[in-house]
Amino acid sequence: MILEMFGPSGAGKTTMASALTAHLRGLGYVVTPLIGVRAHPLRRIILKCLASARLLNSAGSAGGVADLFRILPPKDRLWGVRLHWHLALLHREWTAAQSSDAITIFDQGMVQAVASLVLLSGIVERDPVGRALDCVPKPDLLIRFEAPRPLLEARLRDRRQRIGPLQRYLEIDLQGSLDHVDHVDLISGLVGARGLPMIRVSSIDAPSRNLSIDRISAAVLARMRPSRAVAEEPAARGYAALSH
Repeated sequence: MILEMFGPSGAGKTTMASALTAHLRGLGYVVTPLIGVRAHPLRRIILKCLASARLLNSAGSAGGVADLFRILPPKDRLWGVRLHWHLALLHREWTAAQSSDAITIFDQGMVQAVASLVLLSGIVERDPVGRALDCVPKPDLLIRFEAPRPLLEARLRDRRQRIGPLQRYLEIDLQGSLDHVDHVDLISGLVGARGLPMIRVSSIDAPSRNLSIDRISAAVLARMRPSRAVAEEPAARGYAALSH
């Protein structure tokens, strides 16, 4: 079973993914969290760009990567390269998750990748965005994060103050991240029209996060049969996050 966290930057997706993993493991489920790694941006870009061609060839057209870029081509070449290898790695992890018996939690998944392409391409018309969404595999449950815009802005400002100048340069600027809220709303509407299972949650503070964990857990348990707890949990696997 694949769960995808979906929402604007600063909404609490990664924090929720970690908390939900611990909660579901406590209930006896085997859970594999796929958490975006934001550390060492320059080294990450060099290594992943070198690997991207091989990974994209292995992903092939099944991942819809080439189609996505034809429909929503990024304006910026560097961001296009970064998103290319990000999708290659993401598709590899997604394919592995589809054949796994574990619950796999992506804090950034395929639907989020479409939203990123909307931001980077500047294309916001429903028809091309809908076609791009149809190109990618969907999670069993999409978890849509909502948060007030002032809170998102405060969190994003704080995040930018805590990272180094290079990483700040390699991320979408504050205004672009805030504009991304509208793109997430667009994708949410298209996802709802396609009947993809989706629940809306909040992670603005500890009480709302705990309530959301209960709601997500109930939705997950309704879709799965109980499994036995395992003696050793699989470690969280990291892949390169696309920060925006």
